[in-house]
Amino acid sequence: LVMEFVPSIKVSNDAKLDSAGITQEDREYLAEALARSYLRQFVTNRFFSTDPHPGNLGVEVFNDEDRPPRLVFYDFGQACTLSKDQSLGILEVIESIIDLDAKKSVSAFNRMGVLKDNADLDKVLAKVQSNYDSGRLKVKKRKVRNSAKYQKGSKQSTVNEYQPPTKQVPEAPLSKIEIENNSAKKIFTEG
Repeated sequence: LVMEFVPSIKVSNDAKLDSAGITQEDREYLAEALARSYLRQFVTNRFFSTDPHPGNLGVEVFNDEDRPPRLVFYDFGQACTLSKDQSLGILEVIESIIDLDAKKSVSAFNRMGVLKDNADLDKVLAKVQSNYDSGRLKVKKRKVRNSAKYQKGSKQSTVNEYQPPTKQVPEAPLSKIEIENNSAKKIFTEG
């Protein structure tokens, strides 16, 4: 069932994106919008597209240079729902990665139901801790975009469109950010 067609450029078509004036900063913004969109799908809606290949993702470009490009999802024909434990487990995995907390990671895996019933939790914990200790998993500081076109309140078209947060990102690395009073869900669902 097609509700609406939104013209866009295929997300993987670098030549067309370049000729449309999509900058590296725009691409970083779009990547963040995709991540936030999936977090919202996982945590808030508990319903998500399972088919996000380049043919199903586009970039809508606007003539107004004060307006950022917008990510377009096509075809929710393949989708899945999550249980509350799976949804919260995903959020807990993200928190545990930010905190580099292997025990919390394993607990979240367990909550999501992704471990076998007879899994050796000590082995899983050791492997996760090894990944954190070896630096295989790196948490980067989020880039702050200063351009007005990425700020909330700039010329945006629809109510449901992703709005980037207006708060400044803390200078401390993400692994130092403390998430208290279950506020992480609020962070990922603000919009």
